[in-house]
Amino acid sequence: VFGRVTSGMDVVRRIHGGETEGQRLVEPVVVSSIRRQGGRPPRTALDEARRRLDAWVEGSAIPG
Repeated sequence: VFGRVTSGMDVVRRIHGGETEGQRLVEPVVVSSIRRQGGRPPRTALDEARRRLDAWVEGSAIPG
């Protein structure tokens, strides 16, 4: 995951400094909200279905 924290660095510091057991925090830190700013909107299920259909059609085309 790539991103930039624009507020809430205290939460990041709690996650970074928390005691771990394996790869998990002993005491979970709750991220109560996130927001996407700018960039490309997330793909919908319809977008993904259209992408798969287009790929299938291209792969099954008869050479001319």
